[in-house]
Amino acid sequence: MLNDKIKSLLLALIGFSIAWAASLTNLGESLEYQVYDGFVRLRHRQEKGPRVDPRLLVVKVDEKSRQALDGLPMALWLPLYAELFEAAFSGGAQVIGLDVITGYAPEELLMPFVDVAMEHPDQIVFVDFYDKESDTFVRPTDNVRAVLGDHNLGLSNSLRDHDGVNRRQLLSDWKIQGTGHPFFSRLLYERFQQTSEVPREEFLINYTGPSGTIPNVSFSDVLDWARQGDTERLQSVFEGKLVLIGSTAKADQDFVISPFSRQYPLPGVEVHANILNTLLTGQWLEPRGAWVWLALILLPMAWVSLERPLAVSTGVCVLSSLCWIGGCYFAFLSGLVVAPAGLGVLGLALTYLTGYLYRFNTVEKEKRRIRGVFGKYVSPDVMEAMLKFPEDHRPEKAKSQRVTVMFSDINDFSTACEKLEPEEVTRRLNAYFGEMTNIIYSHQGTIIRFIGDEFMVLFGAPKANDKSEEMAVLSAVRMVDRLNQLSAKDPDGTDGFYEVKIGIHVGDMILTSIGNELRSDYNCIGDSTNMAARVLSLTKPLGATVLISEDVKEKVENRPELEFKDLGVHPVKGRKGEIRVYEAFLKKN
Repeated sequence: MLNDKIKSLLLALIGFSIAWAASLTNLGESLEYQVYDGFVRLRHRQEKGPRVDPRLLVVKVDEKSRQALDGLPMALWLPLYAELFEAAFSGGAQVIGLDVITGYAPEELLMPFVDVAMEHPDQIVFVDFYDKESDTFVRPTDNVRAVLGDHNLGLSNSLRDHDGVNRRQLLSDWKIQGTGHPFFSRLLYERFQQTSEVPREEFLINYTGPSGTIPNVSFSDVLDWARQGDTERLQSVFEGKLVLIGSTAKADQDFVISPFSRQYPLPGVEVHANILNTLLTGQWLEPRGAWVWLALILLPMAWVSLERPLAVSTGVCVLSSLCWIGGCYFAFLSGLVVAPAGLGVLGLALTYLTGYLYRFNTVEKEKRRIRGVFGKYVSPDVMEAMLKFPEDHRPEKAKSQRVTVMFSDINDFSTACEKLEPEEVTRRLNAYFGEMTNIIYSHQGTIIRFIGDEFMVLFGAPKANDKSEEMAVLSAVRMVDRLNQLSAKDPDGTDGFYEVKIGIHVGDMILTSIGNELRSDYNCIGDSTNMAARVLSLTKPLGATVLISEDVKEKVENRPELEFKDLGVHPVKGRKGEIRVYEAFLKKN
């Protein structure tokens, strides 16, 4: 049999290995993603999300803007974009990014854009998109690119995890079609910060919140302010800003799934805004491995699941899982993305379940065997004590132990059976054994067997008890006292059996379960058992009720509630030598 430390280590290793193996699968990654997304949403509800850089502004082409323009096709919006560019720059905007791929633009519509582009060179960035299926770029029209310059085009493709959610972004050149191509947000950051470097090439997007969290204004409102000549309003809105223009209208279908919601995805322009906010504020989400910590917490979980009751191990598993996920969340609030988070809970749960299954098939199986063998023999408290260490009571672990043995039977039982109907004998025996069993159990006795009117009881087995002699004698005299009480209520003796004789001896005996998986009995083997039976046989010729050996008397003679009568030394049938016996009484008050 493996010792407890090795079993706990192996169990923890199983839970750890399964969690680690799961981390290499899409299913395991999905679990981690779900926990991560949950942290993002919970952080926002608690208003503990990242701060928003005040220099960022989103100009929304929303439903309001589309209605205000009376359904003008977006292919003809280039003059409107130019008008908005001019209004923004007049208000003090530093850099503008247009997250819209412009369509066909007739020459007469191009001139307003040419003017503003020439006046603010390299301050306007447009997007293009790489279509992987067709292996082509979707770009603004050639005449727009001729004015703007391809160096002011940025790739708008979002980097999505296998579940379709945009959690991270790669800003380095994607080298599509063999040509380096910058990402849209990277190009905007470099122009705004007047640098050719970005703090990081790839990172987790630290989303500030769902749609509308980053400051925004409506496209149509900006046009109205510009046409009204409200320069003060324009300056208050655009001064020193990095401006992103893009559609938030449902009709344009420019949405990206973010950690916040699949039902309400985030407009693409706001995803770019969140990427820029992460770059500008430097509020990074740093991945951190916690596999070592998981291994350390699995060890005590394994021990508890093997050594403690189901209710305790279940509570510990739930509490450990809550502490683990809570710790991961508090780490997330400080900018650390702990992995494994969800798989850590999975590892704890698997360790707990594996431990439970092991116990069910070994320890609990052994407990069921013990309940089957001892359930009708011992008191509940003795049973529970035995169940704490069930393997100590396996048949192959027979052991020698000092035990006090009691034999008892009913006086003149055979004569009574001749006079009474079988049903009446059975009724009286059940009543008699019920009363005696209660007293025996209250003194931690173990009833080995009933044979007719006789029963055999052990004290100090299977649970050792250094006061087994006292428990046996006290049990015997109180059994007699209880029978006297019942007899006083039944002077005619028609309701029960009240006259008994009891013999008690103590000594070393072999304790074991005898039998097989289908049927086994607990028993004691040894000369002391035979001696106890001989003591019982002396009760009738000596006219005694409770007869004990000298070895027992030496252990109980100082009990104040007991008194004794020396009945002398007598030969023992079937063996050499003699034995001194005493009658025990319960002192009367």
